[in-house]
Parts: sequence; C-alpha cells; structure tokens
Amino acid sequence: MTASVPSGTVSRGATGSLSLSRAKYIASKIFGVLVLLFLAFLVVFPVYYSFAGSLMKQEDIASYPPAVWPVHGITWNNLATAAQIIPLVRQYVNSLGPRW
Repeated sequence: MTASVPSGTVSRGATGSLSLSRAKYIASKIFGVLVLLFLAFLVVFPVYYSFAGSLMKQEDIASYPPAVWPVHGITWNNLATAAQIIPLVRQYVNSLGPRW
C-alpha cells in the first residue's frame, strides 16, 4: 500500500530536500517578485525625487553628485513660491470649460 501526499504539501525526496520542480517554481516566483520590485522602483523613484527636490535647499540641488535626500535641511519655501507663480486653481477652472 502506498501513502498519498495530501494536496498543498511539499513532496520531499529521500534526502529531505525539495523536489527540483518545486525549487524551480520557487526560484521563478522570487525572480518575478524581484523584477516587479525593480520596475516599481523605476516608476516610483522619479516621483519621489521630484518631491524631495522641491523640498531641497539650493546647496542640495546644486551638489554633485546629486543629493537623493535633503542633506542641508528641508525648506517649504520652494513649494510656496511655486504655488504663487503657477496659478493651479485658475488652470483647473479653465480646464473645466464653460458649462452651458
């Protein structure tokens, strides 16, 4: 009589190691997750750097190599100046257009 392995369990060989197909499956899943994390980093990093750059002082913006984090402190003046220069509310109202 042979013992059946319940579904959802990992079959192990005589040495107790995972079977080769299961190891390939796990390796492919890990590789897939790493690729997705890399792609997510490529998408999210420019957004982060734009926001961090808006908070940087002039010393950080002009530094070489460029600072990834505001080293000389955070300043909110850049955002306030941009809000005064760019009339975002007016642009949103103009994009709605006349409602007849």
